[in-house]
Amino acid sequence: MYNPGMPQPTLNEIILEQANKCVLCGLCLTACPTFNESRREAQSPRGRISFAKALAENTLPASKQLLTSLAGCLLCRACERACPSDVGFREMMLATRSIIKKSSHSRTELSAIVRVILYLARNPKTYSLLVTIYTKSGLRWCLQKTRVLRLLQLDDIDALLPTGQPSFEQQGYISKLPKPSLRLGLFTGCLSKSLDNQTSHSIKQIFNALNIELVTANRPLCCGGLSDSTINEFQAAFPADIKTVVSCVSGCTAELYEDLAHHKGNDINLLDVSTFLSQQNFQGLKFKPYEGVIAVHEPCSLRYPLAAEKFVYDLLKLIPAAKIKPMPENEQCCGGAGDYMFRQPVMAKKLRDNKVRAMVKKLPALPDIIVTSNLGCATNLQAGLQGLNEHIEVVHPVTLLARQLKTGGEKQ
Repeated sequence: MYNPGMPQPTLNEIILEQANKCVLCGLCLTACPTFNESRREAQSPRGRISFAKALAENTLPASKQLLTSLAGCLLCRACERACPSDVGFREMMLATRSIIKKSSHSRTELSAIVRVILYLARNPKTYSLLVTIYTKSGLRWCLQKTRVLRLLQLDDIDALLPTGQPSFEQQGYISKLPKPSLRLGLFTGCLSKSLDNQTSHSIKQIFNALNIELVTANRPLCCGGLSDSTINEFQAAFPADIKTVVSCVSGCTAELYEDLAHHKGNDINLLDVSTFLSQQNFQGLKFKPYEGVIAVHEPCSLRYPLAAEKFVYDLLKLIPAAKIKPMPENEQCCGGAGDYMFRQPVMAKKLRDNKVRAMVKKLPALPDIIVTSNLGCATNLQAGLQGLNEHIEVVHPVTLLARQLKTGGEKQ
């Protein structure tokens, strides 16, 4: 990571610095989900490093093959853990994508409909209204039954949209408590306000029970591609006394964590919510038993850059009688990966279906519920489970914890 006080390297210099570390050993290949699925070198980290280097050195034009290879990367970062040469693959890929966005080829990556969906999802009030109209008016049913969505190749994207009415909440929420023991910030990401309001409500329920006051940002915040100015905006979005912020979307946490840690003048400690809660004292709280099987999906963001997957298991152990099972092939990405499932729906669907098949084949019994700390993973997995006869719900681990929390009126 570069010192903000020093002259900043160009995008090409960032790419070449990381690409030149690669010794072409190939140890990253089997760690890469897209290579495992395609068995093509162009869809491997080694192939993408070669393409990125050629782009930076201007020895190859921005051809369709080159752009397809680079766009197909999940940025799951499994390759970084496997790499013996410490190649900063994320840093290199972000620089490469910045170059592509500035070129005349930048619009080849996203279709018009995907751009509209992602734009609306970042505007929760409008998104909520339009999705409600789409689902409740019968338009969605008609398009599905007449196979129009399949003809337009939009059926995979349609499966990712909510089945019910989405809700949204405003910025600047404060959970007022008489005498809180602690005051923290809560970062929910830009999409969860539209797609997963349930998780933020569950987090507030648990934190209220722990007598911890939460404050959300006073303005819309996105984790993606933070520059120095937007990091300053992140800090300014919370009151000055907030020094610790918990995030309920592990993908956002991973994006923010490294940038905040290396930003000069940053005084905010960012933690995944499960990491923070696993370190708290729950002695005064009681939880109802859960008799079903809980499968834990470990998002790549939690496994690789944050290395914090174990805290979810620690948290779920608070629930009596719970049968907690790791989801098979947790080391492989499910294809959620932020907006990857919209940008690359074909590959995302293949990777998701691989995970579902592995779950059906390798677990002794299907789980009653799947927990995952990342919204993109939850959305993608829930769509992939639609073909199973049994209903399996996908929720955030804190949502399950809140459901099992005994309230004052329940027998202890």
